Amino acid sequence: MEKFRDDFLSSYTLNIFKSPMHTKWVDDKMNNFNALLFNVKAFIKLLDLEIGEKAYIKALKGIVDKVPEECKNLKEEIEKYIEMEQEIKKAKEHMDVESLKKIYYELPSFAKDKEEISNILLREELIKEKKKQENTSRKQTKIDEKDEIENIKKEAKEYYEKLKKISETEAERLKFLYEELLKSDDKFRINLILEEIKYVYARKKKQFVKSETLKEMISKHLSGDLPKSLKEEIKAFLEKEIVSEEEYKDLNSRITRHLMEKKERKSISKEDIDKLSRFLSESLRRLGYQIVNDEAIERLKKGEVVEINTPFGEDYVVRIRLDEKGILTLKFVRYVEDENNLSMYEKEKDKAIAKRWCDNQKEIIEFLRNNGIALELKNIMEPEDRFYYEKKEKRKSIEGQTQEKDKKTFKRSI
Repeated sequence: MEKFRDDFLSSYTLNIFKSPMHTKWVDDKMNNFNALLFNVKAFIKLLDLEIGEKAYIKALKGIVDKVPEECKNLKEEIEKYIEMEQEIKKAKEHMDVESLKKIYYELPSFAKDKEEISNILLREELIKEKKKQENTSRKQTKIDEKDEIENIKKEAKEYYEKLKKISETEAERLKFLYEELLKSDDKFRINLILEEIKYVYARKKKQFVKSETLKEMISKHLSGDLPKSLKEEIKAFLEKEIVSEEEYKDLNSRITRHLMEKKERKSISKEDIDKLSRFLSESLRRLGYQIVNDEAIERLKKGEVVEINTPFGEDYVVRIRLDEKGILTLKFVRYVEDENNLSMYEKEKDKAIAKRWCDNQKEIIEFLRNNGIALELKNIMEPEDRFYYEKKEKRKSIEGQTQEKDKKTFKRSI
């Protein structure tokens, strides 16, 4: 990961920063890094889920292929223990006490096989003692069916507890089967129930591990310098039971874009302001919006508020302000005689028109970003949340102010 970081920093040049493909370049680099980070974190989650405090060696088979390529030593160690499973099986079949003793001391402390081997060795010692007493010979011992049933129940309990950790819904659905298993002595029946629990767990496990890893990778941004709205989205994301990779990519992309744009805004130049103003004007004209007068572009560059006419009628305007940091403020307004006299039909119609403006606004943002312009928008609100009305007499006052050539920069808040 440190190498990836160093490669990223060394290749992040001014040419890349100024390139129209800058955002895509950064997104690609971050996606590669996130993929590497995800693999490592996902494996750690899987290891914790599968192994926990105690587990059988055979459980390692399900995770060895998930070991990240970078963790070679860990993979070799896991493969070594997997090979020992065959040794354990062979030693059990032939009841090779010496081999079992050797394996016992080589097994890791988390291996449940160690407990089984310990029980076998103890049992063999008792059998050996009994053989001496009875002067009889036996080549192998058979596990009592009652013990076998208890072992099945123990395994079922382990998988059911794991399932409860990742899906309360599925655990509740299988609760009646699990309770039946605990009460039953029918070996065939409890085996069927065990297989059902294991199947459901295996199906939910992959989804859970992926979801939790994605949540963890997003959670670090909660303490970052992000807008309140974006933090609320992060909280909602983390509160979901299961999140998808598409949801993660969408949210992470917007977080990354915000951070990159924030960095770029700190050093925006006059040249960038000119470029942004030019492309903004072009994108507006392409969509049928007309600048009110020839001086509007210059006033926009100076940070003044500019009103433009819209294709929706003479009473509908868009107010624009671009400050020295490159922050763009947009506000959709309708001039009326008196808002209180508007009917519900007119207000619903206005909301529908405002939604069309919102679609146009998205096209404008996309056009600017495709031309290498990163910006931050303010006052982005859905029509259902708020629609802006102002009296027509106020419009006359604004028009009068803009006609005064020596008037100071118009700083009225929008």
